Amino acid sequence: MGYLTRDNPPLEAIGPQSSIIDAVEKMCEKDYSQLPVVKENGETVGAVTRLSFLQGLLQQLARRNDGISEIMKYPVETFMVPERTLTHTQPHESILDRINILLEKDSRKSFILIDSQNKCTSIATKSNVLHFFENKARVFLLLMEIEACLRYIIGKFLTQGQLEGTLDRIRHARKERNINVPVDGLEDLSFDELKSVMNMNWLAFQSHFKNKDKTNEQLEYTRDLRNRVFHFRDKIGFSEINHVNELRGIFFRIAEEPTRILLVCSGNELRSKAGEELLGKVEGLDVKSAGTLPSLSPQYVEISKDLVEWADIIFAMEKIHKDGILTKSPGIGDKIIILDIPDDYSSRSDPELVAKLKDALSQYFPEILKV
Repeated sequence: MGYLTRDNPPLEAIGPQSSIIDAVEKMCEKDYSQLPVVKENGETVGAVTRLSFLQGLLQQLARRNDGISEIMKYPVETFMVPERTLTHTQPHESILDRINILLEKDSRKSFILIDSQNKCTSIATKSNVLHFFENKARVFLLLMEIEACLRYIIGKFLTQGQLEGTLDRIRHARKERNINVPVDGLEDLSFDELKSVMNMNWLAFQSHFKNKDKTNEQLEYTRDLRNRVFHFRDKIGFSEINHVNELRGIFFRIAEEPTRILLVCSGNELRSKAGEELLGKVEGLDVKSAGTLPSLSPQYVEISKDLVEWADIIFAMEKIHKDGILTKSPGIGDKIIILDIPDDYSSRSDPELVAKLKDALSQYFPEILKV
């Protein structure tokens, strides 16, 4: 119990003959819910609480003996909770043995007097319990949120094909190591496996995380700290908690970034522009379009290595466009999806073209059917 209150300020108490107004002023100044009532010799004779004050005040007013100003001059012992109803403990006693008392609704038991050498030296309250477990749980929660956020980021920025291919590789790796635990999705992967997924598909994350070595360093730090915390190996310091909190902020910021979509056709006039207009209406997407062939159109954007690396997912209208994209940045084929929409249209608003684009893109973004 002493560990629960070790950061408490010095004990504040009040004498039994002190006035109610003195007790109320002290409680308001310190934002306390209760004060122990202690004699000059150190003997605890009771406690004044917010509830005991209100109950005593109402009782005195009901008797109509004095007005409020006179009642506030009464001695504290008039309104205090008697000592016999209070709970005492010693600093060395277990927190678990006493915590249920602090969580009771009975206001007389919502605090515990901690005694040392037969004198009250501190008070344990619900706030102490919350603060204690908040400190213990903070690093757990931060690490859990980072891991959950990492799963979300991977699921967000990988195409279904990339994800399935990567999970197959994880399954194969587990089989080689004789680990017979099924892998149905990202939720079944360990933290090390999530890190491996990111490295296997780095091009899908590069535009968001920028520096691969730095990202791996952050993930390794998180993994090592996670192992220490989850296995109770070491006490975690405030500097480490602050660092983990910063990493959490980085991952959450990236998770909130829009998914970057690039649509590619030949002249960047009809099909890719129509797709850009459609997906541009879907919340959470950053959409651009480009063409693989030269064009005189003032709106034309030529495919480039920078655009290709910027995109999380690239939709090519035909295979020839995928080939053109790969000439700019070989090795990124996994994030290219071919829609198989031929150049058969004379207007980007052609209803048949719009319908085909919606049908093809709705497999990846069902929301497009509502626009």
